[in-house]
Amino acid sequence: MRRTEKLLLRRFGQGIYQILRDQPHVPVIACWIDGNWGSYTSFAGGPPTKNKKPDFWRKIRIGVSAPIAVPANVLEEGNRTRRYLMQACFEARKHIGLDVPEVEVFAERDEEGDDDKN
Repeated sequence: MRRTEKLLLRRFGQGIYQILRDQPHVPVIACWIDGNWGSYTSFAGGPPTKNKKPDFWRKIRIGVSAPIAVPANVLEEGNRTRRYLMQACFEARKHIGLDVPEVEVFAERDEEGDDDKN
């Protein structure tokens, strides 16, 4: 989940990399959920569900990719795996008619230290 409106996709943590590193043949299905920002469960205007009215009729669109296998050379490095999967999520946007941006390279500090304090 993103925490600000400006950030389109929050950087993935290490968990998915660790799972796929140990189980490299597990297929991954990338999804993009659009329309949730500003909803009862988003961080818009404060923590999810806090001091917000439920909005059961909000239009949410979901783009889903076909199952993909992450290539072995991508799984050799954690940040490369995370960027690859983030790009797969961006690619799922095309199924609901949205543009497909490129994942930005993580800051040098993040590449080396692998900190996820965002």
